[in-house]
Amino acid sequence: MKFISNANIQWMAKRKLFFGFSIVLVVISIGIILGKGINYSIDFKGGSFIHVKFTENIPLEDVRAAFSGNEELGDLEIKNVGESSSNEVMIGVKKHENMGSGLTTISTILESKFPGKYEVMREEAVGPKIGSELKTQALWATILSLLAIILYIAFRFEFKFGVAAVIPLFHDVIITLGVFTALGLEFSLPVVASFLTLIGYSINDTIIVFDRIRENLKANFKSSVVDIIDVSINSTLNRTIATSLATMIAVLCIFIIKTSVIRDFAFVMAFGIVVGTYSSIGIASAIIASWNPESLRKTKKA
Repeated sequence: MKFISNANIQWMAKRKLFFGFSIVLVVISIGIILGKGINYSIDFKGGSFIHVKFTENIPLEDVRAAFSGNEELGDLEIKNVGESSSNEVMIGVKKHENMGSGLTTISTILESKFPGKYEVMREEAVGPKIGSELKTQALWATILSLLAIILYIAFRFEFKFGVAAVIPLFHDVIITLGVFTALGLEFSLPVVASFLTLIGYSINDTIIVFDRIRENLKANFKSSVVDIIDVSINSTLNRTIATSLATMIAVLCIFIIKTSVIRDFAFVMAFGIVVGTYSSIGIASAIIASWNPESLRKTKKA
């Protein structure tokens, strides 16, 4: 399927506009992250939670009302597990001084408000030390994945391509995290997985474009490298649009049907697909076009 026939868009002529636009977005995103702060889940902050299944249809608002005004538990997190109409609810409390006491208090309130109307599916307590360790591990997982990408692309292409591929990944993660933080969504372990998935998706699109640039450099010795980059992007444009749309449809279905953590995962992927597609064209290729592009020609001739 062709969305655009015989595309002849001069992408690299607009690269300064792309750079300026992205810098503004990244600065705003960093400001939001630092100013508002990331809303970490129990996974990272530590706390207690109980996963219960009600035997009858009880609105989530009634469950929240049962716990309202309880100062002992502090910051409560009450949400459906699975679909919004599900009778399964997770009730969690962050940073409770006594994890066991927090679970006992939640159980006591449930028994007093909904006697015999629920069963406990799972209960768990996460200490603040474990939460801190998970936060560190998530950060290292992201950093190491980016370093591995640099090494892989440097080996497959050359170092310049590796740097040009990884910089847009930081761009994608920071902007997506900024929007995620601005919306007050909860940053949990599944969301970390969604960011790592986003990195993999974005780098795949970038490699497709880079591979076409390398092929065209070998075949075309008369055109400038910047023109070759434009031709390479245009020749892969239909493939990029088709892949992005197909993935977006699947992700949006998850976003619409599901709730809670899975919906946050889908949001990161949906927004990340848009940002990642843009950065593969407007940032990754633009870095190659701005960083002594004719040196690529010399390397190939040598």
